[in-house]
Amino acid sequence: MPVYTSSCSIWRQHDCHHPHCPQQKRCTCPRSGRLAQGLHPLDGRLGQARKSHCAANKFHRLYGIGLSPAKRLTRKKHGLANVVLVMYWPQEATVVHWLLLATDGSGVEAENWRLAQDKPRLLWLDYELVRHPARGQSAWTWRRTKLAMAESFALLEDHLKRRHHAAAQAFMELLSHQPGFHGVREQSCKLFDYARRMGYAGECPHLFYIQKVSHGEKLVLSDA
Repeated sequence: MPVYTSSCSIWRQHDCHHPHCPQQKRCTCPRSGRLAQGLHPLDGRLGQARKSHCAANKFHRLYGIGLSPAKRLTRKKHGLANVVLVMYWPQEATVVHWLLLATDGSGVEAENWRLAQDKPRLLWLDYELVRHPARGQSAWTWRRTKLAMAESFALLEDHLKRRHHAAAQAFMELLSHQPGFHGVREQSCKLFDYARRMGYAGECPHLFYIQKVSHGEKLVLSDA
């Protein structure tokens, strides 16, 4: 099940210029359910805010994305799906990416949904959704694609073969600034271990993790 808040959240994080590290990528991942994804083009700061607010209010009217936990439980008891909207809205953005997540249930048939476990894997903001074992159960996480990992290994190898340890350290710092999902952290550890085996003797950066709490600015939603 997703972790819900009482309103839609917009997340803003660190500023990173690595090609596989946008300014922020944060998403609430369901353990089971259906997914739809979209791209909402916006022009200008004022247009961006107005159109994104309209889209969020539309999803709230249709699916109740801003309902309280108690109302979500009521919907579940009546066999209705619960829906959450995630938006990637960095500062100075001209495009807002959105991801709509739903649990099993009725009332959301108008959207073109896909199952979370469908193949090919869901790819959003250059990260793919995968299962991983957690405390004896199956959970969901985001990780880099195989292509992104292959490029990272190749770049680290090139730096260290040339004994460019400062460049390798700077690259690992960029990796540590990527979203701290379990899958991403696990991949970063593999890259750091590889750097050690290649002769890197410096200190590896700290890897942060994403806590399952409410983050970001809140949108005020309306039923009207």
